[in-house]
Amino acid sequence: MAISNKLRWIYVAEMALRCEKRRKDAPNSFPLDHLFSLLEKREEDETQKKLLGAEDEKMLWCSDVKRTNSTIRFLLHFGDKDVSNPSFVDFDTTDTREVEKEENEGIPYSSHIVIRSDPEANGHHMILIERASGIHIKAVEAYLRWLLKDENFKIEYENEHKQAQSVFGIVEIFGYKSKLLKDVLRTGTIQDVEFVKEEKVFLNGSDEDGEEAESFLSAKFRLQKKVSEEQGRTWFEHLTGWSRNHGYDENAKMLVRIKTAFGQIKQTEVDPNGDILGSFFVANEQVSGFEEPLPQFYQSPRPDMFEKIEGLFGQYKLPQ
Repeated sequence: MAISNKLRWIYVAEMALRCEKRRKDAPNSFPLDHLFSLLEKREEDETQKKLLGAEDEKMLWCSDVKRTNSTIRFLLHFGDKDVSNPSFVDFDTTDTREVEKEENEGIPYSSHIVIRSDPEANGHHMILIERASGIHIKAVEAYLRWLLKDENFKIEYENEHKQAQSVFGIVEIFGYKSKLLKDVLRTGTIQDVEFVKEEKVFLNGSDEDGEEAESFLSAKFRLQKKVSEEQGRTWFEHLTGWSRNHGYDENAKMLVRIKTAFGQIKQTEVDPNGDILGSFFVANEQVSGFEEPLPQFYQSPRPDMFEKIEGLFGQYKLPQ
């Protein structure tokens, strides 16, 4: 994935800090200080690296964990060995060159992440995530959940019998809901609609002792034109009718992508049986105007990036 050296897109999200509900008297949440201490300790002990993929060909790790008066900041990095050698082209001559990577090397990417220390009225914390290859809302959530599966950082409490107990913490990150789909349609254009369905199948036809596998179905419809709200409603009704007749009636996801007036592609998952035009898009913000070009991998945090990201906090207030 090519990344611009002039601008970045920022995911706007909210983060809930919960406790596993294995015991009825466990606390509902845990403080942000606990997560900060965990991040800090794992970086200090150099145990923050999480390998991913069937052959450990991908990796996530954090660095530069710091606290300010109002935020927690850190870098999250993603490495991928399962990529081709990078190539470059000369725009004058069209000559190209390829940079050969070693077998155990991968392409790295980085993201600045900022968490606002003060909770919102609903108890959640706002989190802003610089978008990069391999680093998105659910990837950050999964990484923090993995860190929290640390026996040394379980949440301690007393049960109703005054006995010492402990549970693991859980992080949940939700994209901040911005405009309704019908509002975006007024100035944007529908790019495409995709139906996606994953289901389990049994290779010998039996679910009792057969070998299990996963089947993946996908169907995409391209429109790439501007439509009115009424035209959009008619088009969606036609597509949901098609999906019900072609095996996408249960457990299928319906994804809608729209190109905004600013050229940004936004995607949202909608309920094909609900009010599609009343669905929300997750908020994304753009930061730009940097004096120095932005790299795909940061050796150390960029103060100007943190400043621009934290400037976005004032535009959002979580619902009560």
